[in-house]
Amino acid sequence: MSPKGILCVLALVTILPLVLSYDFFITEGIRNYKFRYSAENVYKFNVTEIDGKISSMNQYKNKTLIILNLPFSLEARRIYVLGLLFLKHYNKGLRIIGFPTDELTPGSHADDKYNSPVFMRNYIRENQIKFQVYHKTLVNGPLAHPLWSYMKATFSLFDNCITNNYTMFIVDKRGIPVQRLPEDERPFFEEIEDAVVPYLYFQ
Repeated sequence: MSPKGILCVLALVTILPLVLSYDFFITEGIRNYKFRYSAENVYKFNVTEIDGKISSMNQYKNKTLIILNLPFSLEARRIYVLGLLFLKHYNKGLRIIGFPTDELTPGSHADDKYNSPVFMRNYIRENQIKFQVYHKTLVNGPLAHPLWSYMKATFSLFDNCITNNYTMFIVDKRGIPVQRLPEDERPFFEEIEDAVVPYLYFQ
């Protein structure tokens, strides 16, 4: 191959990843833009219960929501704190909604048992989860649940992936996501309560 040919190949090898990355970036932005403006609030979306039944998020109208992703290996303190918060503010309209996912767990593989209603009932009972838990859900990528794509796009059109378990979105009584709690922090009772209380009492 001539020197000119070698230079062309090297240029192609260098530029092609950049072009593909840029194309993915633009495609992701367009997809997220559509999700951001395809719905006025979370009530548009349907969710799957652990027994496979489809239900509407419309049931949470006029409630303040904390929506989060859950691993299948739960931290007991996290669940305990969320349970306390849920019970303390339940009468003021707080609802906590968990979506289990295994996509963020290192070494995890797709397992049909996670789709089993029996497994999920045991998961809820054994971990003493007091709030609503739905069917296993994808939260990232083109196959992510539309509710999650919408919530993520509300705050950022680009680079908005869920990278940690227990990532929380606060949704106000209009059904609009108003906060995404920082993923690089591990907020416990006081921090979560401070974030959610304004939407319970002053909206």
